Amino acid sequence: MAHHPDPALLPADTPSSGGERREPSTGAPGVGRLIGLDLARGLAVFGMYAVHVGPAPAQGGVSAS
Repeated sequence: MAHHPDPALLPADTPSSGGERREPSTGAPGVGRLIGLDLARGLAVFGMYAVHVGPAPAQGGVSAS
């Protein structure tokens, strides 16, 4: 039988072995990930804009082939 320490006696930074879920940390790696995601989305939107608003291939635009 495994011994489980009393959670009230554990320090605050000690992870508990129970099935409780912890809040995700809000540190710098998450912020960098969000900035990268925003950058990728902005690039995708810019590309869609260029494809739909740019000149047609018959009028001097770039074609796929």
